[in-house]
Amino acid sequence: MRKALIALVMLLPCAAHAQVPVSKWTQHYIPTLADWQAAFNLGVFQTTHVSGKSSFITCPIDACITSPAMGGNVFSPAEIQYVTTKTTNEEIGLQVSVLDNTGAGTEIPGAAISPGGKQGAYFGIMQTPQGGTAWAGNSVLTRGAWPYLPAGPNGEPGTGTDAPPGSVAKTIGSINWEFDLNDRDQNCLNGVPFCVNLYIAGSNLFTNTAGIFFAGNNGEPKVGMYYDGINFSAPSKMVGSSVVNNAINDLSSATTTIHTSGSHSTATIYDESTGPHSLWVTGTHTDQDIELATSSPRQIELDGQSTQQSILDNTTGPHGYQVMGTHSGADIEDATGSPIAMEVQGKHASEDFNVNTTSPIGILYQGAHTTADTAYLAASMSAQIFQGTYTNAVTDYTGANGNTIAIALKGGQQVCFVGTNECFAHSGTKITLTNPSGTVIASIDDNGNATFKGTVTQNGSP
Repeated sequence: MRKALIALVMLLPCAAHAQVPVSKWTQHYIPTLADWQAAFNLGVFQTTHVSGKSSFITCPIDACITSPAMGGNVFSPAEIQYVTTKTTNEEIGLQVSVLDNTGAGTEIPGAAISPGGKQGAYFGIMQTPQGGTAWAGNSVLTRGAWPYLPAGPNGEPGTGTDAPPGSVAKTIGSINWEFDLNDRDQNCLNGVPFCVNLYIAGSNLFTNTAGIFFAGNNGEPKVGMYYDGINFSAPSKMVGSSVVNNAINDLSSATTTIHTSGSHSTATIYDESTGPHSLWVTGTHTDQDIELATSSPRQIELDGQSTQQSILDNTTGPHGYQVMGTHSGADIEDATGSPIAMEVQGKHASEDFNVNTTSPIGILYQGAHTTADTAYLAASMSAQIFQGTYTNAVTDYTGANGNTIAIALKGGQQVCFVGTNECFAHSGTKITLTNPSGTVIASIDDNGNATFKGTVTQNGSP
């Protein structure tokens, strides 16, 4: 047993490090679970209790001997302070190792923490009405600094002075806090079982400011603290993906999922990813899926090169695309050089395109199109129906600069008056005029010969 206890004590500093291979332990006696229990029973692990008195002056690394204006000295009931001495070995200022060996079967369905749960460490502070500003914990890592001289009351290094910029090698990292959740049991899918690396909770009678708050760079207004507020690492050949499903998953009933403000030199939301969709909106919303209520020069701008449609509307709603409001120019302006200015497909319960504005121009076509500004390839009852009240011509071609043809019809097509009565058409080698009963009453052939079914009166009153 003594041999087991000696080996157990030797293994304690490294037992919490999963990176130490089991093969490294073969030179020692590997303690069993019974050895651990026997060590506890024999009092190898003693309990230390610190009385609740701040008995001596201490010196946190980031606040060594504070000035009287900031409250004077700092007092603590206990302190661990040491200077590293190992060159090729890791050193830990304080290690707390807990073997969770009891508590199974005490879980409550739906509860994240079971009554028999264990904690590796706990930091708590109760702030009474007479208390000052309270922190449950604070950790500081200062990169690139020398110990402050003179030292603190107990020899602590104190705040320190800045070392020359770049004096710490780029191969040496700085990690203020690391949370490792090593799941060797099973996938924790959809919260069953409940496995999270950082659990933010509380028991509030009132609402707090924020769950996570990024403060500004203290004393350095021209230097930003972080390049990225939250960074999810990318997978590589040696490292798997940091997140599998959603980088951010909002299942709350918050007013907004993401609320941005401030001034951004590039973009509020910048998507540089590759995948099926840049923005995918699903679900049922009581109002718009996307609403832009800004006064920007452009509310939506599409750039780049698309292999298919720049905008694809594949819905079955009352309107495929609806423009409302009052615009000083045009409701929709197409200034591209595409073969087709606009193509509308799909099935809509009402109009394919509805312009219901009070703008100077309903639709304005500009640019150069190799085929047509507007092409009608549908199988509708009518290609165009004009209704409403117009102060000028219903269709005005006087400003068009084309060839000598204003309207082109193929053989057999008619131009009719009074609905479908009194129609002109070119059939075969002549132009014909048909009355409402369908009878041809006049014609002019390609040689200029005119034929009338009735009487031609010269110098009469038409």
